[in-house]
Amino acid sequence: MSAITPFRVEIPQADLDDLHQRLDRVRWPDELPGVGWDLGIPLERTRELATYWREKFDWRAQEAALNSYPQYTTEIDGQNVHFLHVRSANPDALPLVLTHGWPGSVLEFLDVIGPLSADFHLVIPSIPGFGFSGPTQSKGWDVHRIARAWAVLMEKLGYQRYGAHGGDWGSGISRALGAFAPAHVVGVHLTYLVTPAPGTGEPSLSPGDAARLAKIKQLQARQPAYQALHATRPQTISYALTDSPVGLLAWIAEKFTEWADPRSAITLDQILADVSTYWFTATARLLGPPGQRIPAREGALPGAGRGGRPALRHPPVRPAPGRTGLRHREMDRVRPRRTLPRTRGPRPAGRRHPRLLPQAPGALEASRSDCYMMPLETGSGLTFTV
Repeated sequence: MSAITPFRVEIPQADLDDLHQRLDRVRWPDELPGVGWDLGIPLERTRELATYWREKFDWRAQEAALNSYPQYTTEIDGQNVHFLHVRSANPDALPLVLTHGWPGSVLEFLDVIGPLSADFHLVIPSIPGFGFSGPTQSKGWDVHRIARAWAVLMEKLGYQRYGAHGGDWGSGISRALGAFAPAHVVGVHLTYLVTPAPGTGEPSLSPGDAARLAKIKQLQARQPAYQALHATRPQTISYALTDSPVGLLAWIAEKFTEWADPRSAITLDQILADVSTYWFTATARLLGPPGQRIPAREGALPGAGRGGRPALRHPPVRPAPGRTGLRHREMDRVRPRRTLPRTRGPRPAGRRHPRLLPQAPGALEASRSDCYMMPLETGSGLTFTV
């Protein structure tokens, strides 16, 4: 196996100076009067963010926050992988791998490292192609390939039994990890569960779920553009996102505004720390989202389904005890082909959505959120609760 190398974030001052110079000479577009958010992020909001980025945002403070935790890089499947590794003071703590989504990053979890590390050994990797794990060197980094990489990473760290948590793309990656390594993953905790509409012969939707589905359809009708561009033309959009800091800022800040749970306040510093990470690492291209399929010729897994996907034979996802705000049906099973997002869009855990607070060893609580647990090991003693 390749070595695990200590890592620190140290952006050269020349890169900061270049960013400031670019922000000083922004070429602003015009805007139709009275359109608000109908055509995208408004000019006034973008100017506000850009001004704060140039005049008040402190990247070095964000850098210091990241560097206050142990970070490492290693090579897995030909790809550089960056990760935080924070061990609990409790030597018997359960390891827990936390996976972010897009346009998030490992910074999403900085606020919860302290509480969670009281009961868990934390492994927080940057998804290949994202931030300090980028750029990718090959196609095919979908959720299943990333899950296999996470299994290798946990093996490298000496962890044989661990839990997985994720929101947004981290949800799909965490479910795929549980399917790929069921002998090692004792439970999966999600803050984002995509659920298809019922098919022929399946139970009908409740009025509440029908209303949610209508909102989902509205969301899909209004926001397919970014998905299509990232999935089919990532190289084309990368020129604008890599060369223009305001272009990147508008592209990401729009998603933070439209997808964030209104109950969870996001500061300008948090938004700009995430945008800055993508800017300084020049990882806007992404080579498509992690949902991109792996061609079958890249190799199949033992017991895999079509296209090299692992066959998913686990129990249905069960709602955590207590109110979650979502009715679950028997069809709510762990299936990788689901495409409908939740009502408010992707909901990553950590900064953008819930506070994650462990209440006791072997338990993970996500406050103020709809959360789900996927038991993978009967009698494991691990419970993920709301």
